[in-house]
Amino acid sequence: MPTITLEPLATFDEPDIGELVAFSVGFDGLPYVVTAIKPIDYRATGDSGATFAKSKGETPQDYKIFRAEKEGFQLLVTIRNEPFNIHFVQPMPDGRFLLVCARCHYNRSDPERNARIYDSAGTCVSAITLGDGIQDVRVGIDARIWTSYFDEGIFGNCGWDHPLGASGLVAWNEDGKKVYDFEPSAGLGSICDCYAMNTSGAAVWIYYYTEFPLVQIRGSRIVRHLKVPVSGSDAFAISGSSVLFRGGYKECDRYKLFRITDSDVISLAEIDLCDAEGTPIKANRVVGAGDSIFLLRDADVFRISIEAALASTGWPGKDRKAT
Repeated sequence: MPTITLEPLATFDEPDIGELVAFSVGFDGLPYVVTAIKPIDYRATGDSGATFAKSKGETPQDYKIFRAEKEGFQLLVTIRNEPFNIHFVQPMPDGRFLLVCARCHYNRSDPERNARIYDSAGTCVSAITLGDGIQDVRVGIDARIWTSYFDEGIFGNCGWDHPLGASGLVAWNEDGKKVYDFEPSAGLGSICDCYAMNTSGAAVWIYYYTEFPLVQIRGSRIVRHLKVPVSGSDAFAISGSSVLFRGGYKECDRYKLFRITDSDVISLAEIDLCDAEGTPIKANRVVGAGDSIFLLRDADVFRISIEAALASTGWPGKDRKAT
């Protein structure tokens, strides 16, 4: 079994920057993080002792947005007095930033506007509703906003009888208008929980429960779907005819490389990752973006690409890019 040694892409060691609450990768292929400056108030405890996520803290929060560059993480903007608990960040093509809370209360026909668009000066210029139970958020080079949903966002919670995320995958324009709702084609089941999403070029790929197909969407149309022999993965990278999955239910820190054809998925290798000291990389957060999976382990960000995975198996040459 190949083992790939990775050096950190960047190390997030800024002093006095609070607690990291969001880790994402933008359409530019760069990692972004959001930190909360004040003590966070993200969860509450019910009468039964169970905890649940809160869309807002008792008081507004201050956030900082950073981007990983060659010189390390660079502070881009500071945001003051944001009422929502932020779980996702995405850069927008015009230089603004989209911050999103995963939870959203319906509030008797006055739903929370849980997506916030900020300019480069830290001013909120727009607020829209993207629904409850958001699993992931991506913004494309065309400024289209893609949201995937976990089960509560699909079947309803937080007062939603008819959830905005009922289809499991939605695309929006920046004004908060739906421009696409996933509808399974013949041979596909509905989304019950979208485990992973990736935007690669002009395509959007998803992988979802219950059957865990890998589905390619282009131009608001499903163009390909394949059954993948991996259950419960939370991130994947894709390039040309190769796809790399992060583990699954029982092997979350092992990486599985496949060759895909029009009708089949062929296993190439299982891969382990370690750092320069030989310590296995066990990630706190992962994001699949384009041809790479980005991993956050404590303060270090690592990147494993399709090209590196193929090279570890002795595959000759670089795989062609996804189109």
